[in-house]
Amino acid sequence: MKPKLASKKVPLTIKYRVGEHLDNLEARFGANKIRKGGGHLEDLTSPDDADLKPILQFRELIKRREMKPRRRKKQIRLANGISPQKYMKDNQSRIERLIMDGCTIYFIAGELGVAQGALQYFVDSHDEMKTLYKATAGRRKHDSTKKLGQIKNLLAKGKTHQQIADELGLTKGQVDWQVEKIRRAKK
Repeated sequence: MKPKLASKKVPLTIKYRVGEHLDNLEARFGANKIRKGGGHLEDLTSPDDADLKPILQFRELIKRREMKPRRRKKQIRLANGISPQKYMKDNQSRIERLIMDGCTIYFIAGELGVAQGALQYFVDSHDEMKTLYKATAGRRKHDSTKKLGQIKNLLAKGKTHQQIADELGLTKGQVDWQVEKIRRAKK
């Protein structure tokens, strides 16, 4: 008898109560025969046994799952239905301009709405873009430096840490940490 479960994410061993049924078989036939006997459970009792039946059903389900061919993951698409690789290829000149402006991969990925790793792979696979990115490393703008400047300006205007956090889309803890960094730098 299978229990009725609300979630489909319950492990099958729990759903079929395998542990409970094995404990029952151990109690009836002895743990040595069940764990160390080297034989099959089917040899100890009939297939219609109340404790053996769910275990056999569990085994059968596992066999069927292992025999199913694995589905390929769907290729990720952007909201407009274009793959990120095609989108980046179409926007290659924009990416190059952002690199020349000293933007980071993180920033550019955010601007384009693509994954940071996908953009990094795209840049690395185009030699001229990769060379350009490495050449601009010294003048690259980091978001944290930009945020730090914004925080300094808002502090000068007399804003509280919470107001700054709300305005910049940060948590109060992040603002607290940046303010602490500013104070340490002044010492």
